[in-house]
Amino acid sequence: MSQDPLSREQIVYVPVPESRLLAVYAVLAQPGMKDGVPEREESEPTDGYVPGELTQEEIARLKREYNNQAVHVILDTLADHAGEWVSKQEFVRATGRSDYGIAADLGGLTKFARKVFRKNKWPMEVKGDANGLAIYRMSPQVALWWKEA
Repeated sequence: MSQDPLSREQIVYVPVPESRLLAVYAVLAQPGMKDGVPEREESEPTDGYVPGELTQEEIARLKREYNNQAVHVILDTLADHAGEWVSKQEFVRATGRSDYGIAADLGGLTKFARKVFRKNKWPMEVKGDANGLAIYRMSPQVALWWKEA
C-alpha cells in the first residue's frame, strides 16, 4: 500500500484572514503544485478549477453519493446561475451556514473528489474577485448534468 506523499511533509500553521481562507483552500487543492507554485502550461487557465473536468457520470455519482446537504444547495445554486460568478455570501444565505461552515463543506467536497474520482477537481471553478474574495462559477454543461442527475 502506498503512503500519501503529503503524510511525509512537515505541517506548518499559517494565520490567514477569514476573508481569504477559501482562496487559500482553492490554491492548495489545485493539482500540479510544486513548492507552492502551480505547474501549468501557459495556455491553461490560472484562476482555479477548470469546469467540466468531471465527467457526466462523475457528476451523477457526486450527486447520488455525496450526502452533504449544504454542498447540494451550493451546487444547486451554481446550477441555477450557470455561467455566472456567484459569491460565497450567496452560499451563506442559501445554506444558513457560516463562512467557516461553507469552507468546511467545500473542503469535504475536495476530499470526496480526491478519494472517489482520484481528481483534484470540483464541478465548478473558483477565483478571487476584485476584493480577493472567492467567487464560483459552474459551466452550463456541468449545470445541466447536475440538474439531470
